[in-house]
Amino acid sequence: MKYLFFLFIVILQFNQSNAQKNLLQFSAGTNFTGSGDSFGFSFFTEYSKKFKKKLIWSASVGGTINDGSFDLFYQYPIGQFRDGSARYTAAGFQATSHIGYSLVDSKSHDLHFRLGGLIRYQSSSIWDAINVLYEPLTGIPFPVIVIENTGPQKTIAVGGSGQLIYNYTLKNNICLGLLVGLQFDTEGDTISQFMFTIGKRF
Repeated sequence: MKYLFFLFIVILQFNQSNAQKNLLQFSAGTNFTGSGDSFGFSFFTEYSKKFKKKLIWSASVGGTINDGSFDLFYQYPIGQFRDGSARYTAAGFQATSHIGYSLVDSKSHDLHFRLGGLIRYQSSSIWDAINVLYEPLTGIPFPVIVIENTGPQKTIAVGGSGQLIYNYTLKNNICLGLLVGLQFDTEGDTISQFMFTIGKRF
């Protein structure tokens, strides 16, 4: 009987050791996109697995939302102030996969750098060119915005991603961390990200 009990303890410890190689986490934070020169919001759900002592594979799905405006304020008629700004939103959904290498790997601390690829769908109302025409040119007593679109509103792109991520594991296998990343794609979008993470090792 004692041998069966000993075997049960060994199996339990083995399962716990293997379980801690898996991590499911959620990330959320801010981003900055170079294509629109705007700050926005990023969010991702990710599964990662340590398959060798220093190597980690991960897969995630998530998205980004950015917005901004071309500010234009005027009076019409005189004394009545109006906001004629042109506003835009760019939102994307993407799937990403990374291979990472652990720089620090202990029971409580995990710091690793990773590289990977992504596929991204995006819908954007950002214009390619914008001009404002005023009364001396148009004869109209308020400004006129002329917008030109040369590219599609909806795009699908592939790209690359690099991330540095730190996780601190609490006693109940809950992980808290920070993620810094940079990605680019074939549509010319470059997005830098800074996010907070929370997850569970199992």
